[in-house]
Amino acid sequence: MIPPLVLPQAPLEQLIRGPLPGPPEPASIPDDDILCGISTLGEAGRVLDRYVMAALDWSPGTQLQIQPVDDVLLVGPSPDGQVRVTGDGYFRIPFRQRRRVSLLIGGREQKTRPAPAAS
Repeated sequence: MIPPLVLPQAPLEQLIRGPLPGPPEPASIPDDDILCGISTLGEAGRVLDRYVMAALDWSPGTQLQIQPVDDVLLVGPSPDGQVRVTGDGYFRIPFRQRRRVSLLIGGREQKTRPAPAAS
């Protein structure tokens, strides 16, 4: 007699590699003057790092100016910026600007800025 086929109770990826890890806790910053974050560039140039976006106070609707300088993209808020933070909390880097600094989909990018001054 052939035993019945029982489908796995977890996705195949979890069966092979074990349970997926939860989101990382925000790491403490050793230098209070600098805020850093690293994320993977998503489809169509999407940048999403909720921790850094919240620290920068870039809420949905914030207009951003993206300026390529040498091999770096400088991003900052600007009233006449052509890129906006979406309601889901991400923004997209236009293709031509990504190409100028050799930033590819799936590539890692680092965000760094001076921390806000203590009041």
